[in-house]
Amino acid sequence: MLEQCGASVVPVYIEGTVRAMPVGRAFPRPVSVIVIFGTPLTPEELRNQGEGERPQEKIAKGLHAAFATLQEKKKKERRSPPP
Repeated sequence: MLEQCGASVVPVYIEGTVRAMPVGRAFPRPVSVIVIFGTPLTPEELRNQGEGERPQEKIAKGLHAAFATLQEKKKKERRSPPP
């Protein structure tokens, strides 16, 4: 679908939702949820970053890589001592 419409997509990493709303809970808990927005990527950029035979596969893998980059960025922030 992304390839057909040509729109850019913004990868997003979200952390803390399981603590906020565990399975079986009727209402969310008041906890911090972290949301990190990546830079917008075009289908062409995702195709160039991803691997695979079909364009759709390349786009999906490129988007997955962008998400993984955001996740790794968050992990590095956790390991870094505060200034």
